[in-house]
Amino acid sequence: MSEFAPLLSLFVVGMTTALMPGPTFLMVSQIAMSRSRGQAMLAVLGIVTSGLLWASATLIGLAALFAALPWSQLVLQIAGGCYLINLGIRSWRQPALAEGSPVTAARGSAYLRGLMTDLLNPKCLAFFASIFALFVPSGSPLWIKVGAVGVVTVIGFTCYGAVAVLFSTAAVRNRYLALSRPIERVCGTVMLVFGLALLLARA
Repeated sequence: MSEFAPLLSLFVVGMTTALMPGPTFLMVSQIAMSRSRGQAMLAVLGIVTSGLLWASATLIGLAALFAALPWSQLVLQIAGGCYLINLGIRSWRQPALAEGSPVTAARGSAYLRGLMTDLLNPKCLAFFASIFALFVPSGSPLWIKVGAVGVVTVIGFTCYGAVAVLFSTAAVRNRYLALSRPIERVCGTVMLVFGLALLLARA
């Protein structure tokens, strides 16, 4: 059982981290309420893709890259801050929706938004560069590395898939439609705060 301890620890910590409100959690719930469950699941697929990319990068030496090229981490965090600010501004400009409003966004946009939001999320950078690397060091057996990638995939689908399902239910969706403008502005403000804090932290 001790052989599986790193994967079990990674699963517990990863689930806890994913359930903490942040840009990714907020983005999935927002898409689920304002668009549809299908669109939200496309965003979840983008999040899972991001997790696979982060896990793969960590396993091939993400920490070593940042140590050798410190500016690469700075560039990534600046890009993340700018992307979150852009999402915040777009949310503030979003017009109020009426009940029965059609979904007009292209299907691919939800996937791309899920991918980019998670890929540039500073919480993901911190998680994979520290916690993931701690439980799955470079000298780990291949089966542990493969298992760790599987754990990340399961966490992504489980946590954010549950958010997509919950926030796309009729009761939650109808409530959102009745309060779409203030909710979008609150979401936009949170995104702006995340983005500005990230940029100012690196100034």
